[in-house]
Amino acid sequence: MSLMDTVKGMITSERKDVFRCDECGEIVKVEPGSSPDDCPVCGADDFSVINRRAKV
Repeated sequence: MSLMDTVKGMITSERKDVFRCDECGEIVKVEPGSSPDDCPVCGADDFSVINRRAKV
């Protein structure tokens, strides 16, 4: 991988906010600035923030 490919990946990479469901531990990724409505696995609506704007 060249230096230009690395820089391009850093600039154009998609970012997501990452949350963990407090009930079942499922990891949920959402658009930056938003929060998940409910867990896709257990349906709970309580989440803890893991990381903001994580590189996906």
